[in-house]
Amino acid sequence: MVLWIQVIGIIFALDMLFITFFYHKRRVFRPQETVIWIVVWAGLLFAVTFPSTLNVIIQPLQVVRVMDFMIIVAFFLSFSLLFIVYIKTKYNEKKLEKMIRELTLKQPEEKE
Repeated sequence: MVLWIQVIGIIFALDMLFITFFYHKRRVFRPQETVIWIVVWAGLLFAVTFPSTLNVIIQPLQVVRVMDFMIIVAFFLSFSLLFIVYIKTKYNEKKLEKMIRELTLKQPEEKE
């Protein structure tokens, strides 16, 4: 892998690890979420730092280059996260709609 891509990848992974710890300390992330994100960023850091170790995975899959494999994995992860965000948004939308209905029904009718 080209050295400058590795440097950018290492800086990105370290920044994301720092951001993950920051949000964990502010209690935005639950402990399980923090562990998942640390594993993801540490995996990225390892893959970018030692790309030749991924040859064991990419050869049986017949992927030509490590970078191609990383892009394929990134697409899978991106679409998975997009789907999860969509589901959570729909859940919050329904929850908000239910709350608004309950509040509306509880309020007495105003007389003019």
